[in-house]
Order: sequence, then structure tokens, then C-alpha cells
Amino acid sequence: MADTPRDASVSTLVFRNDERGTRWEKDSLVAEEPLEIRLSEGGAEPERFVVTMRTPGDDDDLAVGLLYGEGVIEEIGEVVSIEAPQDTRVAPELAKNVRVVTLAPREGSSGEFVVPANVNLSAEQAGAFAQGRFYVIATSAANPNGEIRGQLAPDGVHVTFSELGASPEAAALGLRASGVAAATVDAHAGTLTVHVNTAGVEDATGARVVSGAGTALADLARSPVEMGHFSTELVRISASDVESFEAGRLSVSVAASSAPAGALRGAIGPDAATAGN
Repeated sequence: MADTPRDASVSTLVFRNDERGTRWEKDSLVAEEPLEIRLSEGGAEPERFVVTMRTPGDDDDLAVGLLYGEGVIEEIGEVVSIEAPQDTRVAPELAKNVRVVTLAPREGSSGEFVVPANVNLSAEQAGAFAQGRFYVIATSAANPNGEIRGQLAPDGVHVTFSELGASPEAAALGLRASGVAAATVDAHAGTLTVHVNTAGVEDATGARVVSGAGTALADLARSPVEMGHFSTELVRISASDVESFEAGRLSVSVAASSAPAGALRGAIGPDAATAGN
């Protein structure tokens, strides 16, 4: 695999104290930076696989080794290409720490199942369906990788996509903040998954899910690469929290240094959904 050469060390000044006395000298330290590996299969949109720390250099070999070690691939021939991200939302200074691995199409790949009619689901497939992780993809000659995509949500699993808007505080400052929150609530398991994409909030400091009583229900982690993306996965929530979600009393708030109380807000319940099941 061919990588663009990167400095594996950084120059710095160190203060030495030895038999020769005390003095400042130049020295080199091993560099350590995050590396995000994204996966794409059969032309699908790349998705984040893992973020790991490493010394820059040989990133492609590291990515292949991780995929092999995690059982994603069995041989190097399954890797079609490894390249920098084409996503224009990724800032150039961050793109150097992202590698997109494209895999050859195959049936039964991780997170994707081919299920013929009248067959029994495996335990893994049944678990994925129960969590709302089954999708139907309709293809066409013009869009062979998928023109229409729908999420299959069984009874008890609610999937919503809700718009977020600028808070009064942000609007007063002239911020044109906007965003979308994708929420999946499993009423049976009592779990909540939320992904938020924001725009126009350059100084965002954090995001959280807020209950109807105004208390924080879950903090969302910020992506180390896509600075406008926040998420949390399978957070445990109570039965009353599920009821609050169904009643539209849960919301997402994105704070910023210019608007600490929330620059971007919006409900994530079914009534607030712009689309969903």
C-alpha cells in the first residue's frame, strides 16, 4: 500500500540537566495523531469504522491490518482502494488523518445481509432487525448503488429525522444555525441513539439530549473529524423517557461559546419528525 510520507517525529526544545550542566537543546519526539478509518463497500457512502491513535506513516498498512484483525476482511484482495476522503465537509488539515477503504462487494458483509424469501434469520440478523438496523435499498440503472433507501423498524422501534433551528439567543446574534437530528428509540430495550449534523455553528462546544423537565438525558460525543457531527449510541433510558419521546418532549440542544445555553435546538419526537417510520 502506498502512503504519502509523513513526519513520524516532531522537533521541540528540551531542558537538559546532566554532567555538562543545564541547557536548552533541540530534540525529536515521536509524533502521535488520531487516524479515522472509513469503510465503503460496493460504492456505498463511506462510514466511520474506527478512530485510533498512531504515529503518522504507513497508514494504509495499519488500516488493512486493523480490518484483518477485526475480521472485516480475510485477504488483501478484498481491498479495492485506500485513499483520502472526498467529502468536502472534512477540513484539509483533518483529511490527512482520514483514510477511506473501499471493499469489493460481497454478500453477508458486516452490517449488511442478503435475505431471500422464506428463510430463517440468524441470531445476528434477528438482533439487527430488532434494533432497527435493517434497510431496503432500491436500485436503478442510473443509480446501481441505491436510489431509494428505507429503514425497517419493527414494533417498538421508532426512527425519526427532525430539523433543528437557531435558538432565540443565536438568532439575536445573527447566527444562521441549522441541523438535522436522527433518533432511534427502542422501546423494548430502553435505548436511545442520536446522530446530529449541524451547520452555521462554527464555535459549537457540545451537544446533549434534554428531557421534558429540562435535565440532560445524554451527552453527545463530537466527531474528531467532522466537527459539526455529534452522536451517542444505545444510551439506556427509562420507560418514562420513552413516553416523553413519543409525546415529543425530548429535544436536542447544541451549545456554542457565543450561546452557551444553546445555539441550536429542536424536538426529536415523532411529531417533530420530517421523515421516518
